[in-house]
Amino acid sequence: MRCVEDISFTACEEIKCVEAGVHIDDEGHMLTVPVYLYDVCPCREVIVGVQVYVDGRLYAMKTQKVYTGGCRYCRKIHEKYVDDFYFLFTELCDEKIRIKMLAHYLY
Repeated sequence: MRCVEDISFTACEEIKCVEAGVHIDDEGHMLTVPVYLYDVCPCREVIVGVQVYVDGRLYAMKTQKVYTGGCRYCRKIHEKYVDDFYFLFTELCDEKIRIKMLAHYLY
């Protein structure tokens, strides 16, 4: 892993874009986790998180904000596809990998 530069935000700066390139070193493995929400309320925002544990220790975590859509008069949305979450493993994956998913409505 290479750190390009230290990144700091100034006052009132919400977004920062950093351009960087990376060299390919060795081989790795990619884990794809497709995430679905079931029986969710319509017209709500949900924060979804996926945590990856390797040998019981947190290895990586990704989060995403999702709008459930639908109409206000719908009771529940039976199935909502969120997205595919991708994780990169740079070591040999002989360890035990466990996935934990979290979802909460935003107020």
